[in-house]
Amino acid sequence: MSLFGFIKKRALDRIELGNTLGSTLVYRYPLGEDQIRIGAELVVPDTRTAVFVSDGKVADVLTGSGHTYQLDAASLPKLNEMQSWSGRSASFSADIFFVNMQPTPIQNWTCINPAKRHDDDFGDVSIWASGHFSFRVGNPGALMKSILDSNQIFENGYLYGLAKSLTINRIMDFIAQWDMPFASFRSNLKLLAEQANSEIRKALLGYGLEPAVFSVDSVTFSKNVEEALEQGLILEKKQKQKQKQQPKKPQKPRAKKKKENV
Repeated sequence: MSLFGFIKKRALDRIELGNTLGSTLVYRYPLGEDQIRIGAELVVPDTRTAVFVSDGKVADVLTGSGHTYQLDAASLPKLNEMQSWSGRSASFSADIFFVNMQPTPIQNWTCINPAKRHDDDFGDVSIWASGHFSFRVGNPGALMKSILDSNQIFENGYLYGLAKSLTINRIMDFIAQWDMPFASFRSNLKLLAEQANSEIRKALLGYGLEPAVFSVDSVTFSKNVEEALEQGLILEKKQKQKQKQQPKKPQKPRAKKKKENV
């Protein structure tokens, strides 16, 4: 037997996360070969939630607010059931993931593929859009389940890309079906974002995420629609200028009503 075979596994009495994680969304606590003593303390920071995982399955979720938990059957009932702790159990093994509950920084989104919408006057019209968005973790247990059930990638880049892709796909689907005249699109971008937000929320929900900020800042149409809109605006401006230049007709004085004799 090697020297390492004689090294006993430690049973940790206290687990506390430092404040050096910054904007990391999901952090796996480095337990290594160590176990956790039943009755040990776990300190969960204000902006984090601790998710316990056993054999690739989500067990218990402990919320933050700077709370200190005593890790036992009372605070970890699902883990206790999954591992069948007995009265003689002194320690247990599990993976602990700390999930950031803060909204992510606001970033740009831009569609690569335009939405397609058929119009009786213009035929098949392409619509491009761009804006800003951020998201947050709404259900840390559901997020961890979706990660563990798929590719088990926890990096920020993957999660940001996932949320961005889901957001863009859903807003472009919504734009393609939005019943708004092209001439009124740009003056109703706030309304567009508000109405699409519920659809984006549904798309993110399955991954334990939710939108924090979402806006549509600009839209661009196919060339024939843009030209028609430009001509329409030019005509509108000319009509307004023409109305201003026309002399106002003098109003005829109103005839005084004669008093009736009583």
